[in-house]
Amino acid sequence: MHRASTTALAGLLVAIGLSLVAAPGPATATAAAPRVEERRAPLALPAITPRDAIAGERIVVSGSIPKRWRRSGSRALIQLHTGRRWKTVARTVINKKGRYRVPLTMPGTKRQLRLQLAGRKVSTGTVRLSPRRQEATLNAGSAARGAMLLSGTVAPARTGRKVTVQEQVAGRWLTRHTTRTDKRGRWTVAPTSASVRLHRWRATIGSHRGAPGLTTPTLEVLVRPLTGSVTTEITGEQVTVAVQTDQALDQVELFIDERSAGMAHSVDQRSWDALLDVAELPAGEHRVTARLVRGAERGLVTSAPFHLERALPVPPGYSQETLAAGLVNPTTFAMIGTDSALIAEKAGAIWLVTDGVRGEVPVIDLTDQVDDEHDRGLTGLALHPDFDHQRLTGWVYVAYVWDDPDIWTSPLAKSQRVTRVHLRRGVRDGAEQVILGNVSGRQCDRDNPGLPDCIPSWGTSHTIGDLLFHPDGSLFVSIGDGVIYWGEELENIRAQSLDVLAGKVLRIDPETGLGLPDNPFYDGAGTPGVRNRNRVYAYGLRNPFRMALDSNEALIVGEVGGSRWEEINRIRPGANLGWPCFEAADQIFTPPRVPRPGCPEMWQQVADGESDLDWPIFVYPHRRDMGSVTAGVTLGQNWPGGLAGRFLYADYVFGEIRTVDLDAPEPAATDALLFSGQLAGTPVKILADSQGRLWYLSIFPGELRRIEPGIDGVICGLDKVRAEWFHGTEPVGEPAAVSCSDAATLDDVPTELAGEPYTVRWRSRLRSASGPLEVAVQSDGWTQVQVNGRMVHDAWGPTPTDERIIEHVSAGVATVVVVHRVSDPYAEPVVAFSQPGGSPTVSITLPEGGAWVGVDEAFTWQVLAQDEEGRDLSGQVQLTVELMHHGEGDLHLHPALTRRGSSGELTLGAAHAPGLTAYRLSARVTDSQGRTGFSAPAYVCLRENQVGVCS
Repeated sequence: MHRASTTALAGLLVAIGLSLVAAPGPATATAAAPRVEERRAPLALPAITPRDAIAGERIVVSGSIPKRWRRSGSRALIQLHTGRRWKTVARTVINKKGRYRVPLTMPGTKRQLRLQLAGRKVSTGTVRLSPRRQEATLNAGSAARGAMLLSGTVAPARTGRKVTVQEQVAGRWLTRHTTRTDKRGRWTVAPTSASVRLHRWRATIGSHRGAPGLTTPTLEVLVRPLTGSVTTEITGEQVTVAVQTDQALDQVELFIDERSAGMAHSVDQRSWDALLDVAELPAGEHRVTARLVRGAERGLVTSAPFHLERALPVPPGYSQETLAAGLVNPTTFAMIGTDSALIAEKAGAIWLVTDGVRGEVPVIDLTDQVDDEHDRGLTGLALHPDFDHQRLTGWVYVAYVWDDPDIWTSPLAKSQRVTRVHLRRGVRDGAEQVILGNVSGRQCDRDNPGLPDCIPSWGTSHTIGDLLFHPDGSLFVSIGDGVIYWGEELENIRAQSLDVLAGKVLRIDPETGLGLPDNPFYDGAGTPGVRNRNRVYAYGLRNPFRMALDSNEALIVGEVGGSRWEEINRIRPGANLGWPCFEAADQIFTPPRVPRPGCPEMWQQVADGESDLDWPIFVYPHRRDMGSVTAGVTLGQNWPGGLAGRFLYADYVFGEIRTVDLDAPEPAATDALLFSGQLAGTPVKILADSQGRLWYLSIFPGELRRIEPGIDGVICGLDKVRAEWFHGTEPVGEPAAVSCSDAATLDDVPTELAGEPYTVRWRSRLRSASGPLEVAVQSDGWTQVQVNGRMVHDAWGPTPTDERIIEHVSAGVATVVVVHRVSDPYAEPVVAFSQPGGSPTVSITLPEGGAWVGVDEAFTWQVLAQDEEGRDLSGQVQLTVELMHHGEGDLHLHPALTRRGSSGELTLGAAHAPGLTAYRLSARVTDSQGRTGFSAPAYVCLRENQVGVCS
């Protein structure tokens, strides 16, 4: 071999990085490359491809045989040295040109390789195989405009190697992206799921030509929310919105009260503005939330509240007043007398409200007993027929989901109960007594739902609902099927079982909780009345949320539907309403269209005309896939315009109060809207008093309201002043004029009273904190002032009066009445009301990135609260969590849960409305003077539910 050839071969060997060991024989090239040893051998050294092979990777051994050793069809052996001997690992045939090409797998440890001609003692030099160790990296960075980039390298480099990028969510690794390496082993992706929170990423490198795959270490990346500020300014029926940020943004979407209000306009990508129409918004407090977007990054910022002053849209012929305000998720109530009520909040507190004034503490506090997660809570309340309304003495019955301490097989499982508490002169007197639902824990679990006195709840919806006393003294109890909303499991078929109390209306003895002998399924077997079927009055119900009696004392049930329909049913003893096989007349399946056990037989019976099902007397369809009926009362004879005798009901989701003639041949044809919007609120309980006035409870906002027919006039809301103007010096007869204003002044004296003596009576119902109420009187006439019915000022003199009166009031609503007699038409009296001091300041803090979490992924929260003097109020904090259910272009709220304390951990799910769920958190705190402060809302977005402000 010539020296030039030897030099060329040595250079080639250096280039491919192989080790050469020379065997005895003709001279061969030498090379100084590492890993190459050389022995004299008659055959040329094999080439290995790839030269940096990985253990297990498929390699190719190739080369050529010189002519002197070449024979067509000659066989060759590929051998590895195992440390003691040469072992043949492959055989090949030399082609006529003397070339060979042999596939092989790279060994896992260092080995020597040679080729030997079969039958001869002629071989190549040895090549040392040194498998390369694989390495993979994962890095995070930013691209233009701040979008996150994940990148990495894989060594040794291989073109087209598969890379799977995964994110850890709720303990599971989810694949987010797949890509492939370039010729240098590099890859890059831009995660579309790089939302605001702490992300945990890893990259899994796929196997390649036999080489095993590998996974990078976990990389934690904290994506902080985009930040900024929102300010608002009201001008007439429009609000000007300005958004300022420190980052250049792609877009800013605006929301008013979590409902989309349009896009803001870019000034310079850090400044955005918009002019929004608020003419259709109701009176009260509103906020603007801006959703900031930059690439995959998000941020939510909310304005301070702005207020709209409007008169309530009360139609002619009606008056409306708010009897109680400031309640937190009120669910039910009972009337006491003409102007008082017991009002229950979902979390378990029951308040006595008298003439608009709420007590300092609940008269009954069951918050330690009540599970108020999502639709669970205290939902039923009724007074025993012998309750003494004058002395506030007697039994108060309640229905709720029990937060019992027993161990269950599932965290979703709970039991439900009906209990009673005795009041004596408005004060709790004695321990709570359980009337129904003594069985709990595993005794009442999904495997034992038919155990006597067990009321099972397997999900956070369709719980126990209403309580209603019949004139015969029996107590009706409505109970949902106890199964979660969407994709119902087969447990809801138990609504068809007479031995399970879920999905029923019960009729029981209010003293014992036992079934009554005249109940339709009472069989007297065993201990009288103990068996569950002895208590059943009607069955086959999904969510009989509210009950009422018609004019003939027949039971009316509002059945909240699931798929398409809301129902109102007139219930006869023993009725089967068909759920879960039917909703109205629709056949119901479990997804995907699998019938529940027993339903095909029921469908066939209906088709054959042999069914004894009771069909709803009235149904109405959902709107945007949503609806929630609240029944209802039969209107009395004092209702005008043909409304007397009609059945009044509401829809909590629609925000409407409607009437229907249930006795008409086609009730649906008589359905008509009565009140809607701000006037209707979100009604969850409706009653009528002996005077025919309509009382209804709105859960958002938390207010008890009353509407009275037959009175036409100006209606003034809370914190407004109603002025009644009379001829002469006594406020008697019908007023000459009525007006509504912000203050008690003579700025708007009616023209018909100009130049003559007159009397004005101002009446105002003020939201009040517990503490001093200051009444400032400036008058040169005869002026009387009453606060909550007590005369605090009654003066007349020849000189003007300038007096400040301090009167202590309780939290709730304070009623102030001022009567002023004016003999001098040019007199200028002024009466003003105020409460010294400011409300506490409250703010919610979520962890950086904590506003975006996975379904059922835990996150922490903290509330900071202090009074006007800076004293810490963390021990007084109440956190409220509301589920925002987004339908097709619409939104309604569900109270999710409440927590007391200044910090904690929450886990929020989406079973109620998968893909359509977000959450709103708010906190409130009350100081020692009864002044209440509220936080701005904080939003928790579920990554799997991109809707509304979380889209």
